[in-house]
Amino acid sequence: MLKEARDMKNKMIADAKEKLKQQASKMIEQAQGAIESEKKAAMAELKSHVAGLSLDIAEKVVRTELSNKDKQLKLVEDYVR
Repeated sequence: MLKEARDMKNKMIADAKEKLKQQASKMIEQAQGAIESEKKAAMAELKSHVAGLSLDIAEKVVRTELSNKDKQLKLVEDYVR
């Protein structure tokens, strides 16, 4: 009876360990998926922000270049050539 009880205890412990390993693996996999998804969302947001900043900078440069009539004429002449 003692041997059967020890065997049963060992089997229960082994089963519990296996179940915990499976649950841990599943949780890690889900966490990795969530991290990857958040990373993609952050990269998309960053690209959008950089694009917006680039447009703002380009707009300011063009405004500066075109603020002077002489510069406007030179720019037009350069494009015509």
